Amino acid sequence: MKANLLAGAFASVLPLASAAPKSAAFTGAADVNDLFVSTAPNEPKPYILPKMAGRAVAVGQQIYRFSVTGNASAGAFTLMQTNAPSSTALGVLPHIHKEHYENFYCTKGRFQLWAQSNSTANATQQARVLTQGDYGAVPQGTIHSFQVTDPDTQLTGIISPGGFEELFIAIGDSAYTSSTGSEYVPAASNSSSSSGAGSSASLISALESFDVYAQLDFVPRRDLVNGTAGDAGTWHTAANALAKDTSTPAFVAKGYGPKYLWRGDAGSGQYAVVAPLVTETQSAGNFTMGTITLSPRSANASAASLSKSSFPVHTALQIEEGEVVVEIDGFAGQARAIQGDVVFVPKDTKWSWWATRPFTKVLYVSGGTGGVEEQFVQEGESWDWITYPIA
Repeated sequence: MKANLLAGAFASVLPLASAAPKSAAFTGAADVNDLFVSTAPNEPKPYILPKMAGRAVAVGQQIYRFSVTGNASAGAFTLMQTNAPSSTALGVLPHIHKEHYENFYCTKGRFQLWAQSNSTANATQQARVLTQGDYGAVPQGTIHSFQVTDPDTQLTGIISPGGFEELFIAIGDSAYTSSTGSEYVPAASNSSSSSGAGSSASLISALESFDVYAQLDFVPRRDLVNGTAGDAGTWHTAANALAKDTSTPAFVAKGYGPKYLWRGDAGSGQYAVVAPLVTETQSAGNFTMGTITLSPRSANASAASLSKSSFPVHTALQIEEGEVVVEIDGFAGQARAIQGDVVFVPKDTKWSWWATRPFTKVLYVSGGTGGVEEQFVQEGESWDWITYPIA
């Protein structure tokens, strides 16, 4: 019964490494292989979680994997991935959060997201079909639900504050493991009965302890045209603005939000295109997130371009395309992360990172202001394109 509500409801060092997590605290000059872990640590420390690794739970047919937990980020944010088959049913009953700001990013495939402010009188219900690279913001007090509509879909969720993964652990049917790395269990049926949203009164009441408040009167609209319904008619056709405040839900199509071009330090041979999705304006300074697309560092880059930086907030990078190399103080050597891997660096830790492949793209999450994207934005210029100059 408990599963029904939500059931409906850089990657390797060469040679390839898959080291088990270490129990010792992060001290001294450890081997770079020690960065690689199989689950997120229970305290803030540098780590790289390979693609499809991490603690995972099955909630019906949906598989939730936790790359950054509340413990790993000291309560700053949770970063998780949801993989599921397509379904004719909602993935979760419509609900709101009073304390948590939830963010939906489509890593691949397709899903539909509904959002309506519960604190604004006569607010319009918004609906979008999100494809790879699209984003939806669900602030506190926003009624929302989603539905997976493609069989090869990964929904990346960022929730602030951290610790929201405890909900899925509590309601999950079981821990999920796969020796082959299968994203989810192949199912004979994707009907509403196999992944329908339940409405048990006792379960709904219990979920309120996890900041989940069911909104059973909410009816998701089905009148979408060209993947959109609601106030805006600019979905994948014109610029999308970020939310104007901390309470307004918003949607940003891939490449249609604000962008900044950073031309790199002298001698670095680098470009970066930063596309913020959440700034301090939307999150009240609690977290920021967006994408950064990098050009490779040139072979004759100056030594200065390799200098390490530290940030006053925790940082997570989810590699979306290409390959990233990281150097982190306390670890001897360089680590390589590829598509699907997650890199986590605690605040006040010196580290450097760069791309080795053209058009390397990461999804970044910073646990507050002053994060990894700030220099790029402050030193950059407004930019109209998703890619950087050709020379």
